[in-house]
Amino acid sequence: MLTMEINLPRARYRTSAQHSAFLQHVLERVRQIPGVESASAVSDLPLRGNSMTFKVLQQVAQRTTAGPLPDAGVRWVADDYFTTMRIPLLSGRLLDKHDTPDTPLTAIVNRTMAKYLGPHAADGTIKVHLEEDPRWFSIVGVVDDIKQIGLDTGEVPAIYFPHAQKSEDWLTWMTLVVRTSVKPEDEVNAIRAQIWQVDKDQPLSNVATLDQYLSESVAIPRLSSEVVGGFSLAALTICLVGLYSVVAYSVSQRKHEIGLRIALGASHASVFRMVLADGAGMAIGGIVFGLLGALMATRLIKSLLFRVDPIDIATFITVTVLLAVVAFLASLSPARNASRVDPMVALRYE
Repeated sequence: MLTMEINLPRARYRTSAQHSAFLQHVLERVRQIPGVESASAVSDLPLRGNSMTFKVLQQVAQRTTAGPLPDAGVRWVADDYFTTMRIPLLSGRLLDKHDTPDTPLTAIVNRTMAKYLGPHAADGTIKVHLEEDPRWFSIVGVVDDIKQIGLDTGEVPAIYFPHAQKSEDWLTWMTLVVRTSVKPEDEVNAIRAQIWQVDKDQPLSNVATLDQYLSESVAIPRLSSEVVGGFSLAALTICLVGLYSVVAYSVSQRKHEIGLRIALGASHASVFRMVLADGAGMAIGGIVFGLLGALMATRLIKSLLFRVDPIDIATFITVTVLLAVVAFLASLSPARNASRVDPMVALRYE
């Protein structure tokens, strides 16, 4: 998915009609490029942290909820936008090329906004308008919510208006979204050439793929996760070395006792199990205190988690099993050494 921003100079494009005509000519040309599956445009691209918010009014007789509607994120889109972005249609119809200035004014709301409009939000009978725009738009469809602001931010109530029906002359910018069947970067020059066929002086900016924006949006969480992961690996290593050292030291201090046990008839296997049990006891104590500390620290790491419950049972079980395995491995060598103690040497040493 390739994206690029177009900001029309107001000196040459003064009216909304001129904006729409330019955009329509560009899209017609871009869609004919080999390798382009679909193309459209939107005023605010998802994942960019932008969402213009306006006060929305609904016809009083049609209100299905108490009180006014919430402020909504407003996005102007060209035809084929939802298909290009693969935003699912939940009910009603999508905006298309037939939504022009000469046809009835239409709009689409997202799932969150539809909750305020009631069960008949997409049947075309509900009309809304922006406080800054007195024209009434009929709601003809409901689409699913998206991550408009960022991956860690929930969607706000939103309304999508056809770009061809906008009256806001100040809205001179749009972002092209082009879905390709080939590598998106390979189509940049061809798309730029088609835009310059419409206006040879029109500059483009922020040419990037949607994957690049996605990577940018998770850059800080990824860095935080890598840092936390590094500290976790260091802590696990310290746990392994520390437990090994403690168990090995305990075996060396109890060498006479172990030799005496073997001399009195204890089997090597029982000595092996005894040392493993000692290591397991220390590990269990550490795991219990560690889990309690982790539960208390969940609020501190909540901002680093995406779609993961801070108290995730599967994660806690996995970590517990991992620490148990580490404890077993740390105790294995000292236990083996203890089971091989020569009682004569141990008693003579003491």
